[in-house]
Order: sequence, then structure tokens, then C-alpha cells
Amino acid sequence: MVNLMKKSFVSLTNEALTLKWLLVGVIIFAFGLNERVNILREAVNLNVYLNKWDFFITVISNLYVILYFIFPLLLFIMIRLTIQDFEYNILIRIGSYKKWIYRVQKKFFKYLFLILVIWIGCAALLTLGIPYSIYWSEGSKIETVHNLSWSLRSKFATPIIAAIAQILVFSITIQWIQLVFSLVYTFSKNKIAISLIGVFTYLGAIISFKILPASMQWVALPNYLSVYHGISNLHSFFTIILILMGLIILSVFAVVMVDKPHILTSSMFSKMGVMIYALLCIVGILFEVINLQDEKITIGDILIETFQGTSHAGYSYLSYLYYIIVYFGFLYLVFVYLEREISGISYYKIIRYRSFFKWFWSWFGKICVAVISLLCILVIVTCTIASIAGYTITFKSNIYHNLSVNTILYHFLINGFLQLMFYVLMGFIVSWVSDNSLSILILIGLLCLVLLPGINVVPVGLNGFGHILIGESSYSTTILLVVFIVLQSLMIYWLFNKKELHL
Repeated sequence: MVNLMKKSFVSLTNEALTLKWLLVGVIIFAFGLNERVNILREAVNLNVYLNKWDFFITVISNLYVILYFIFPLLLFIMIRLTIQDFEYNILIRIGSYKKWIYRVQKKFFKYLFLILVIWIGCAALLTLGIPYSIYWSEGSKIETVHNLSWSLRSKFATPIIAAIAQILVFSITIQWIQLVFSLVYTFSKNKIAISLIGVFTYLGAIISFKILPASMQWVALPNYLSVYHGISNLHSFFTIILILMGLIILSVFAVVMVDKPHILTSSMFSKMGVMIYALLCIVGILFEVINLQDEKITIGDILIETFQGTSHAGYSYLSYLYYIIVYFGFLYLVFVYLEREISGISYYKIIRYRSFFKWFWSWFGKICVAVISLLCILVIVTCTIASIAGYTITFKSNIYHNLSVNTILYHFLINGFLQLMFYVLMGFIVSWVSDNSLSILILIGLLCLVLLPGINVVPVGLNGFGHILIGESSYSTTILLVVFIVLQSLMIYWLFNKKELHL
């Protein structure tokens, strides 16, 4: 083991001393030197004290050097490595696409680590001659153009934590992009396609850096390449981590399904999915409880803010993301269970239940109970966390005085139940018609798109409190959902009759 580590270190050192990597170091150092001069000039003009962290953090966090040099360099390495490493003889030898993806990840990490060493080394060299301290400097209290420490000071207790956060977030984001590229290539196996995706990824990063509005900043890639930039736009380091966690979990699920799509039906995967789902639901409620710290806030206010969702008047990226986690996450878990029922249907099961309709009600009743249980548990967990945090124990809203307790509970429980029934029936129809085990994932992706304001062509997200906050009637929502559920029921009735005729 020691010999292997020594061999890897020697190999990495030899690679770092080649001309191409020395040139990378020179470019990063030249940029950093320019920033050092600018920071020193600002410090002299303002007559403030600086330390090494002001220079170090600025060099490793500056989005211009990341976006216009380091990121495109890494994208080029990703595409080149993915294309060159994919060979069928290698695939046969290692045994699966999943193992190949991990193999590419491991190879790419060596390049990423090398660039990080060069980058951090240049940043360290640029701090020579500057006083050292473990604390934030006097200069980090003042907002300036070139010294990026001021934005991070309020979010991190010490500068070393801020520096570690930047390195980790950047590394995780880059590795995730490489993972997505590998996944895409296992499906397309097309060099031109993966190259175009790389080009569009870079163009998207450049465009989102300047153009995206504040409400769409959560999709801007630069926010996950620079912690300084991410905190400036998303206002919370926790938000950056939460979104990255969600993306990584989805990608790992996709990797697991690359070789065995039917893994969706395994009991182990189902239990793991339930645990992750429950954890994300609790984290979302906790975040809202912490974010709304005010002695006048009630449990009713927390319920409204947490499950606000989206509406025509707009939305926040957190409310949009949390709606997807709670409601579409539940839909996904339902179909982890339901896929066994649909794929396992046989003549023996038809004989046992005597018709498709009796078979349908044998499991649909259980899902209705699960939906009611989910909504009640969400209310109970919200009340428990809020009461522990010291909030007023009442469902009456002190923020939205026009909403009565009955309206709040009716909209959350009744319309929430109907909305989830709509999702379940829609998912069942798609799964019944389609033989593709990934059809439910495609449906959830489309529902996420339709959930966005202005794209509501079907009743999606109507159970979010955002709709009644802009004056929509909760009873009108009930009627609309009931009408669509009746139409879905008629559709299922027709499909079952058609199926029985062919048996």
C-alpha cells in the first residue's frame, strides 16, 4: 500500500513538472499576481490591515479565472478522457457500465487533484511577505472590488473554513459534471454529442453568469464553482450544499440504473429511498424554521412558507425545490412499489382478483392511506420542530391575516390529498401504457418543468400555498382537481376494458 502511494505520488509529481502543467501554473500565477497588486492598492487607499487569507481566498474564489481558464480546461479534459477511455474491450474486461463510470471518475480525479495542487500552490506563493493570522483581517470587513473575503466573513467563522468550503464545493461540482458526462456517453456513445454538450455547458455557464434573474440563480453553474459568487446570489452556503446533495443523489441513482433499470424495484433501494426522502423533508422544514426566526411567527406561518410551492405571481428556488422533493419524491417512491404490481401482473393475478378493477383497488386503497399519512406526518413534524424552536403553537397566521385556520388546513390536507391523487393516477396511466421502466422518471421531469410559473397546462402544484396567497380560491382548486381526477378515472376504466377484451 505504501509503495503504491509512493508510486502514485512520483507519477503525479512527474506529470506536474511537464511543460503543459507548468504553463497552467504560470497563467494562474500571472492572474493572481495582478489581483495581489489590486488588493494591495485598495488596502493602501483605505488604510486597512490585511493578512494572507485575503490574497489566498481571492485567488481560489475569483470567478473570472475559474470561468475563463480553469473550467474550460477541465471541460476539455473531461470530454477527451470520456471519449478516449470508452472502448468495448475495456467494458468487457471490467464487466459493466457502472464500473466504467467509476473508472473514469477515478482517472479524472487525478487531473482535478493536479490542477488543485497547482492552483493552491500559486495562491500560497502569492501570500509571501504578507502577515499571517488564523482570523479574518480588518480589510475583510470592508466591501471592495478585488478582495473577496468581505462576502465570506459573515458566513464562515474563520478564513480557513471558507477556503476549505471553496475547494470542496468546486471539486464536488466538477466531479459531478464529469459523472453526468460519463452517464450521457454510456447512452449516446456519440463523440459529437458529448462534445456539443460540453460546448453548451460552457456557454450556459458564461450566459448564466451575467443574464439570469435573481429567481433563477439556483440553476446558474457559476454559483457552484465559486462559493463567494454562490453566497452573493443564493445568500446561503446551506442552499449550495442542499442543491449539490440533491444532484449527486439523483446522479448516483442514475449510475445504479445504468446496467439494471429494474433495480428500481429492489426492496433495499426502496428502503434507502424512503430514508433519504424522509431526511430531505425534515431538513427542508428545519431550514424554514431556522430562516423564520421571529417570536411573532406561528406554526401556521411556517406551514405556509415551507409548502408555498409556485404560483403565477412567482416563486423562490427553495420553495420550488422543496415542492419537488416532497410531492414528486413521494410520487417516485409510490412507483418504486407500484412497478412491482404492474410488471408482476399475470393471468394468475387476474384469476385471483377476477378483474383489473378489483386488482386496482387492492393497492390503490393502500396508496390513499399512505397519502393521508404523509400529509398528517408533515403537519406533525412541522408542529414538533416549530414548538421545540419556541414558535407560537397555533395554526392562525400572523403574517397572512386573510387566511383563516380552516383555509390553511383545508388547502394543505384536502387539496394536498387531491393533488397527490392526480399525480399517482397520471403516473399509473403512463406506466400502464408504457413498457419503459424509466417512464416515471421522464414523467417526473416533465412535471418539474410544468411546475414552473407560466407553463401550467395541467393542474400541477395547485396545492402549494402560493396559489391562495395571490387570491385563488382553495375551493375552486378542489373542483378543478376533482374534475381532472374523474377524467383520469374514465381513462383508466377505458384502458382496463380494452385490456380485458384482449385477454
